[in-house]
Amino acid sequence: TDYYLFNWEIVADGKIIQQSPLAIFGSINPQEEKTVGLDIEKIDLDKYNEVLFNIYAVNMKETIGVPFGHVMASEQFIVKKADLKPNLYKGDKKVAVSENKNDIILSGENFSIKFDKSINAISSYVLNDYEILEAPLTANFWRAPTDNDFGNGMQKRCVAWKTIVEESKNYKHEIVTTADNNVVLKTSQILNNNYGTLEIDYQIAGNGQINVSYKYTPADTTIPEIPVIGMKMQLKKQFNKLQYYGRGPEENYIDRNTASFIGLYNSTVHDQYYAYARPQENGYKTDTRYLSLTNIFNLGIRVDAIDNPLGFSALHYSIADLDEGLEKTFRTIKDVKEGNFTELRIDHKMVGLGGDDSWGSKPYDIHRIFPNKTHEYSFSITPLF
Repeated sequence: TDYYLFNWEIVADGKIIQQSPLAIFGSINPQEEKTVGLDIEKIDLDKYNEVLFNIYAVNMKETIGVPFGHVMASEQFIVKKADLKPNLYKGDKKVAVSENKNDIILSGENFSIKFDKSINAISSYVLNDYEILEAPLTANFWRAPTDNDFGNGMQKRCVAWKTIVEESKNYKHEIVTTADNNVVLKTSQILNNNYGTLEIDYQIAGNGQINVSYKYTPADTTIPEIPVIGMKMQLKKQFNKLQYYGRGPEENYIDRNTASFIGLYNSTVHDQYYAYARPQENGYKTDTRYLSLTNIFNLGIRVDAIDNPLGFSALHYSIADLDEGLEKTFRTIKDVKEGNFTELRIDHKMVGLGGDDSWGSKPYDIHRIFPNKTHEYSFSITPLF
């Protein structure tokens, strides 16, 4: 320990509220332990939704391979876990409902939402007379295969999940008005080939907030494992300012995330993309409590997890852009271009990366998604004006 400086910090709801160097007197040799006291001021935990303790070991002696100030080790501990209760609108603004042959329109003060019956999805979200969507909010079960996915054959074994939502046309929908002036649009979709049933409810509040409740019920446990349980939509490209509270700042996945600390991060969508030599899945974030995407005028949306954290990515590339297909064609970064959109994925879970080897090993079962149970999650989308 002679050549390390130990720093600790307490982070409450994404902000550092206490920090200090850790005083260690005398050396601690390998395999030895020493108890060290921390000079922490009393914290009223009731004031905060989540409190974290971070500690870092910083190199204080520059060497050829390790620069001065490099973080050699770090760890994060959850002191108080976030309570992800729904923050539902409770005002008296009402939602107007109209319907025609093709669409259901839900509107209120400064917003309008269009549900397209032909695709069973929200296809338009207008805030302050400005359309923010480029493509509809739909269920998604697919990711662009990684090199490891190609190695274990996921791109062929699980290919039915790639287009199952678009190809399954057995839809139902129902409009329900609640006692608190909200409108619930209840939808269901029977997936082809006995792949199960998808039920998604959209509760629309008078301020334009959309509370989404998602439920996928498998019908056959022998179908292939599921790459992703989630939803996706495309916003206009100008919604490029990203803030999120979750694991970061680098990309992370359920079997690659402990080095990515929970924190409050700011970025641009452009900077979320990692240019792997072969285009593939990238830029993902796990354990997300909330995120927002806004334009230069701070118009946009905020997505909040309900009950359990979310996984997400926000890129100027679609899943299809990064998907090489059934076989590798040796594409490079020059073969994909930024799209004129921001694709946002809001997931319950994505399969892990695996990587014991890249020529056959799958991710561990704990990091895979099997069709042996019902998968449910919820989140809210709140307009930012």
